[in-house]
Amino acid sequence: MQFGQVLCTNSAVGPIIGERLEWQNTNKTDTIIASVSVLGLAIGSFAGGFMIKNGRRRILILMNIISIIAVSVQLILNFWAFLLGKLLWALAVGVLSTVGPVMVEENVPAE
Repeated sequence: MQFGQVLCTNSAVGPIIGERLEWQNTNKTDTIIASVSVLGLAIGSFAGGFMIKNGRRRILILMNIISIIAVSVQLILNFWAFLLGKLLWALAVGVLSTVGPVMVEENVPAE
C-alpha cells in the first residue's frame, strides 16, 4: 500500500503544491518528484536485501522512524526539502517492501 502512495502522492496534490510554492513549470517538477520517488523505491528495494542480515525487526522499526521523519520534511514549504523528504520516504518504503514480507513469512504459521 505504501508503495502506491509513494508513486501517486504528488499526482493529486501536485498542482496545489505547485501553486502554493509558486513553481513555474509544474509538469517539470512533477516529473522530477516522480523520478526521485521511483529512484528511491529501487534503491531501497535493493538495499533491503542486504539490510535483512542486520535484524528484521530492527530494520522495520528504523525504516518506520525514517518514514515519519521523511514525511515531516515534506511539510517544509521548499522544493528541495520536499524532494529530499520524498526520496527518504521512497527509500524507507523500498526497504519495507523487501523486509516486511520476509518477517511475516517467518512469524506467521503456514496453516
